[in-house]
Amino acid sequence: MNKQLRKRLNRIRKRILGPNLDRVVLEKETRLLIEQLDVTSLSVLEISGQRWRKFGFRSYRCVEYPEFDVTADLVLSETFDLVIAEQVFEHVAYPYKAGKNVYQLLNAGGYFLISTPFLQKVHNYPIDCCRWTETGMKYFLSECGFESQQIETGSWGNRQAARANLRFRERFPRRNLFFGSWKNDPTFPVQVWALARK
Repeated sequence: MNKQLRKRLNRIRKRILGPNLDRVVLEKETRLLIEQLDVTSLSVLEISGQRWRKFGFRSYRCVEYPEFDVTADLVLSETFDLVIAEQVFEHVAYPYKAGKNVYQLLNAGGYFLISTPFLQKVHNYPIDCCRWTETGMKYFLSECGFESQQIETGSWGNRQAARANLRFRERFPRRNLFFGSWKNDPTFPVQVWALARK
């Protein structure tokens, strides 16, 4: 089978079978965290993504790497009520510096929503450096300046999802809405997230 046909078949397969369960659960859980806030009053900065752009925030801004490097000295003159970095910090060479910069970008009482994979294959976009458990995420955010009592963490995964994520060859769909297990096993987190308040 030629390369172009294989790519087309993979795209069709993904459309038919749906997204990975870990992404579905992550999106649902982070949405629940954000919905508990007064979203219409929030000024929001999303780092390297645009998933939240139509969520109904008072104001929304997206910055992308390499034009905006969260580890560099801050170049933004404004501060925000909510900073979102989903699936970003595993790609940051200096996560503590980046976390401290995010802390500086927040207004007093502002929130930081972060999510990272845990039991997943390395994916260099452009690099892949860090993984945290829920406990590790809490300590990481504490070191960045957030009070541990103001950090809410969560995770989702199970043996089947972790095994599928760690396969080297994927000849069949990893897991999807119809065939994967929805049951959470905290000892096999595939995705980890946190909402921290300044």
